[in-house]
Amino acid sequence: MVQWHERDLSNSANERIVLPHAILLLDDTLEKMTRVISGLHVDADRMAANLASARGSAMTENLMLALTNRGLPRAEAHELMRNLTRDTGEPTPLSERASRYPRVTRLLTPADIAELLDPARYVEAAAAKCDRLVDRIRPRLEA
Repeated sequence: MVQWHERDLSNSANERIVLPHAILLLDDTLEKMTRVISGLHVDADRMAANLASARGSAMTENLMLALTNRGLPRAEAHELMRNLTRDTGEPTPLSERASRYPRVTRLLTPADIAELLDPARYVEAAAAKCDRLVDRIRPRLEA
């Protein structure tokens, strides 16, 4: 068995090359991310308009998960979401279209569907995730 003091340079590549490069890449990534975030402008009105134009199609994940939690096989729920979100040119909101599918209404009420597809739930969830991340990182930054 080779001891630590008997090593040659053949397996020290991680220490000599890979780790320093990883640190340089991390530094570059953080620098770019800082530039992007510092120039970020959030246009809440535009975001609301974009969500409204999707008529609920951008928020199918909660609906799909609720259906699978109530017993619908995942593949079937996924296919159902694909069919529901297919662009038919119909201006009807997804909540109304989903409420017409017996496979959905067997498991969820129209009120459940409307709540699951409410964009405010996503905004609240995203804000909560950001708060948790900040709470986790802040002690390390202040150390």
